[in-house]
Amino acid sequence: MVTKILCAVDNSTYSQEALRTLGEWFKNVPGVTFRLIHISPLVKQLRPGEIARVHPDTDYWKKIEVSKCESVLQLSKMILQEVGISSDRIEKVFRVESDNIAEDILDEARANNIGTIAMGRRGMSEVKRFVLGGVSSRIAQEAVGETVWIFDSEIASRKVLIALDGTPQCLNLIDHFTQALVRIPDIAVTMYHVIPPIPATYWDDGHILSPEEQKKRDKEIEQWYASITERVQKAFDEGKEKLTAAGLSEGQLEFKIERMKRGPARDILDTLEKGEYGILVMGRQSMAKGKPYAIGGRAYKILNAARNCMLCMVP
Repeated sequence: MVTKILCAVDNSTYSQEALRTLGEWFKNVPGVTFRLIHISPLVKQLRPGEIARVHPDTDYWKKIEVSKCESVLQLSKMILQEVGISSDRIEKVFRVESDNIAEDILDEARANNIGTIAMGRRGMSEVKRFVLGGVSSRIAQEAVGETVWIFDSEIASRKVLIALDGTPQCLNLIDHFTQALVRIPDIAVTMYHVIPPIPATYWDDGHILSPEEQKKRDKEIEQWYASITERVQKAFDEGKEKLTAAGLSEGQLEFKIERMKRGPARDILDTLEKGEYGILVMGRQSMAKGKPYAIGGRAYKILNAARNCMLCMVP
């Protein structure tokens, strides 16, 4: 079970809203503690000459940054306490003079054996729109064994969409959910799969098919769809077994298999929005052999486009 969450915080309203949501979810789960971390980059971003022109004593700037860090952490602690988290469940840590905030957050998680990192989508990069290169984006891309929770400013609901691809590895998403998110009260879960487009071998034979050939081809395509559906259904059945064993009732579970309409990522985003899901659980890594990226193409697109939800990216 997840027992400690590393919460990257700053003084933005986005960070505060994310922390408040997190506290509401886990206030009645006493086994979960929160390690708050705030990292200040300002001292190293000023060159020595610039610091000297403003104030000759570099220790002066460190004291200013330490004071700011302590203020941010105290405010974050108060937010958790306001929603019902006791002080003994809250830890605080900060760093100054950081030239790579994302790397420092990951180092903190690894040094303390924390497998889950939570943060607001915006705020840490001080922009109103999430853009590639922001702290949350970099952590999502550079994390290896850590699960990353990225909160948008508003969470639509406590409905959960788990995007499964039907491979044996996709059950890792269910495992993480049962170890962490299943304890959120009043949740409903939908396991969802988008069937990919038919293989190129079914596209064209270089001539117009006769009625008999077309009938045979249609049957082959339906058999292909049936085989995909059967494989995904097995994953759904295993997922259902894990979820019910973790305490969910059948009334809290739903299953959806749909043929691709606009693309895997776009279809997931459409379902997320239309269904007013507040939590999206998905795999982060590419399944393509030899692909040199820690994050897959579908996850990358969703990372940049998902809104009004908590995006849970599982390795």
